[in-house]
Amino acid sequence: MEKKFTKRNALTLMLTLSEIQADPRLVAYCENELKLLDKKNVASGEKKLTEKQTQNETYKADILAFLQEVAPEHKSIAEIWNNVPALSENADMTGQRISALLTQLIKAEKVVRVEEKRKAYFKAV
Repeated sequence: MEKKFTKRNALTLMLTLSEIQADPRLVAYCENELKLLDKKNVASGEKKLTEKQTQNETYKADILAFLQEVAPEHKSIAEIWNNVPALSENADMTGQRISALLTQLIKAEKVVRVEEKRKAYFKAV
């Protein structure tokens, strides 16, 4: 599969051209743009989690712990909701939110989704 041609690739390629090297203004422009891209990449990697994201991380840990506890069995969203105290005690918790948390766990390859008779069940990997 061919790599995506990015702005960084274009600027680096431009810097190797003799026509660009001949004009110091163009060299300065390309170097400045590369520095801005570096700065942007560093800033995007250091984002702080919001309060809700931090809370969701604890919920995911609780869900994973429950699924590992009942290891060979698989559970539905309703069963997870009723058996994990942190979820059942939270008035703001909904089935859709639990489903979203489980989807994140599936993408992280910590949970597997199994369908039986058109109903979704989940189990720990």
